[in-house]
Amino acid sequence: MIFNHITIPLCLTLPIVLPIMNGFIIRRAAELAQPYRLRMAELGRKLLESPISAEDKKVITFSLDHAFNGWIPIALILAVPIAVTIAGWKLFRHGPEALSKDISEEQKEFHHLALISDLAANPVFGFIAAIEGVFLVSILALVFFTYKGVVIKSAATDVVRTIDNIFLMGRNRSQSGYT
Repeated sequence: MIFNHITIPLCLTLPIVLPIMNGFIIRRAAELAQPYRLRMAELGRKLLESPISAEDKKVITFSLDHAFNGWIPIALILAVPIAVTIAGWKLFRHGPEALSKDISEEQKEFHHLALISDLAANPVFGFIAAIEGVFLVSILALVFFTYKGVVIKSAATDVVRTIDNIFLMGRNRSQSGYT
């Protein structure tokens, strides 16, 4: 018999326990994000009154209107690979200058606060989107640096030495060959 007396109760309780735990996680994330959301609202109002482009005002308005929307992190999961692909294309075609946009420090702070608010709206999917973004950007950086010949030799040597030290655990370094 596949199911025993322990498996059946666990299978029956997971559909009940997981939504409750998700509710607690969302509530705690909302409490932690509240000061950041208040600062985001204050900064957003200030930026909307300042002389910035219409496109920037649309982005700020969208971020303010959807500060509590739990679907944004789910959309981020779908949008991050597309955004990284587009950024990678621009990076390979035109270099790092193509990705830089002159925005004020207040706009940078607003975008950071908006990201915190978006990830707190749905922490589970926000965590997945953050991990996905870090993974894809790391791959993009590795491919770019390798393709363009910008290999940081000292960093690679440091990594090899660190791994070597972990495996040797205090033994004689002259035996390793990486002196």
